[in-house]
Amino acid sequence: MKKHILLLLAILFTSNSFAQESLLDSTYQWNWNSTSNDWNYASKTIYQYNTEGKLITHIEFMWQNNNWVNTSKQSLSYDSNQHLAMDFREMWQDSVWVNSTLDLYDHSLNGNLLNKISQTWFNESWRTDSEYNIAYDTNNNVVFTEWISGSDSMFSGSQVYITYDINGNMLSMLTKTSTGTEWINSTLGLSNYDINNNLISSTGQEWINNAWVNNSMSTYTYDGNNNTTGYINYMWNDTSWLNGDRYIFSYDNNNNKTIELYQFWSDSIWRDNHRFINTYDSNNNQLTGLSESFYDTIWVSDNRATYTYDSNNNNTGILSEYMTDEVWHIANKRTYEFDDNNYILTELFQNGDNLENIYTTAYYYDYMLSIREADTKTNLNLFPNPATKTLTINTDLNLKNAQLNIINAQGQLVQQLSIINYPLSIDVSQLNSGIYFLSLTNGTEVVSKKFVKE
Repeated sequence: MKKHILLLLAILFTSNSFAQESLLDSTYQWNWNSTSNDWNYASKTIYQYNTEGKLITHIEFMWQNNNWVNTSKQSLSYDSNQHLAMDFREMWQDSVWVNSTLDLYDHSLNGNLLNKISQTWFNESWRTDSEYNIAYDTNNNVVFTEWISGSDSMFSGSQVYITYDINGNMLSMLTKTSTGTEWINSTLGLSNYDINNNLISSTGQEWINNAWVNNSMSTYTYDGNNNTTGYINYMWNDTSWLNGDRYIFSYDNNNNKTIELYQFWSDSIWRDNHRFINTYDSNNNQLTGLSESFYDTIWVSDNRATYTYDSNNNNTGILSEYMTDEVWHIANKRTYEFDDNNYILTELFQNGDNLENIYTTAYYYDYMLSIREADTKTNLNLFPNPATKTLTINTDLNLKNAQLNIINAQGQLVQQLSIINYPLSIDVSQLNSGIYFLSLTNGTEVVSKKFVKE
């Protein structure tokens, strides 16, 4: 069985022009069977899109008793501006689809979410569980949110009121909670910024006995490149601020964070606790990451990660290790392969010092450019789909002098023949498992469709 977890497909459709757009078409998952030393089917997901490339259907299946069995389905719809309007979920029970949840959305013309109503299917009808409302200023900054559930006479939820300065920096965030019948103050956050719009302090307060009382505060520092060099967290002890803990950061000449040091305040001094040390290559790709903890008077290694890259700066591997008894042990390793277009092709996940296989992932894309005229009426149907041995083709395309091509997900021509008889059935039993495209052309028109060979 092919060792594929995910099958990725780029669906290419345009009106009167060539275009390329990558859309996830389907995912297949195989679990490793250590007894048979083989990969076994586990689950799959099928996706469908509208003509704007928006997801409209997402169906999940489980492999049971050598058959694909439905498990859940998501159906999405959009308003005239292609903003999400409905998210409908169903579960497969006793061989039928059963309603589960329903979310209804309302967006502004520029795409800001204004309202969301969440419902569940209960006693053969939809029951509203919660409602979420959002308001914006003229700069599209969120100035108010409200989450509420229950009835007008007895409700729960929260409200948030936000203010900004002229540069769009958040100055205050007031949170209110429900008593069941009214809204009362809960928390207040206040922030200050420097002339470079860097956050320099934030203060948290709580509403106690009808007054705002300090709770927490943080102060921030920056270098000349506006990198955060550290921040200190303070605690309020009724009369003054006390040191709590702090982070200190260092950077290289390319502004990559090389050291992250954590300390806590104890016995009137800052004490080391743990730190992270990172290295980078000349392309600013992280090469190593080391985690250490401070014990008594020395730093002791805990975990480390090593990264590799190809000539296009794609991450080709991550080796994760941990330290026990002063010996490094492999936790896991991920290995990646990419094509010439920097699309990921494979992922291999292994565990332990012996690097035992856990799962492997293969990603499939369509590298073809296909044309679909805006006014085309030509249909092409393939069945069964997925196919195992024979694929039957039904189309209203004029098949005089027509030619059939089958192209794999890597864009390679794997089968070609001239149309002699119609309806047409072709043998696909010799094809490897995966995603393919079948195209028909009569010299003036081209129609194509995807099919899966299992």
